[in-house]
Amino acid sequence: MPLTEKYSVFLQPNSKLLNLNKMKQIKSHYILSILFAGTALMLMMNFLQACSKKSTSSKTSLAATTEPAQPAPPPPAEEKDGMQIKRDAAGNYVIQLVIVNLEPVKLMKPVKEGYIVWMTNEAGVTSNIGTIEGANTWTTRKDKSRFEATSAVKPTKVFISAETDLKAQKPGTQIVWSTGNF
Repeated sequence: MPLTEKYSVFLQPNSKLLNLNKMKQIKSHYILSILFAGTALMLMMNFLQACSKKSTSSKTSLAATTEPAQPAPPPPAEEKDGMQIKRDAAGNYVIQLVIVNLEPVKLMKPVKEGYIVWMTNEAGVTSNIGTIEGANTWTTRKDKSRFEATSAVKPTKVFISAETDLKAQKPGTQIVWSTGNF
């Protein structure tokens, strides 16, 4: 039997099998076009909604009638460096420092060992009054460093230097924080 006779049913234009396949194609094409049109419509609606102006008049009038408008809370105050000098019961001067965003000394170029706090007194003598703890390690990244020291003589200037030797007797050249003379 020749090949054309065997498959003659599929080749006839009026055969039921050919019509069934065509109907399946039309049905799936119809469903896909409906899905595509629906998706396009949803995307267009979202785009138009995003571009439209939002009306707040109804919300504002409703809020105004039910309760008075609350002022917005002020933004948090930015923390600043500061120094305070007080006298204790024994008559000594207590020096308190707060330093914000002090860079860890191990990240400085050139690398230093730590920060030393220095004080100049009324006679013009500069002395080492201590180190800032926690700022000497490269793993410590504090936003705020605190320091407190006591002195028998009145300070006229306080400053901080980054040093390679934490037992230095004279301040180095890398001053990172200072007050003016007071």
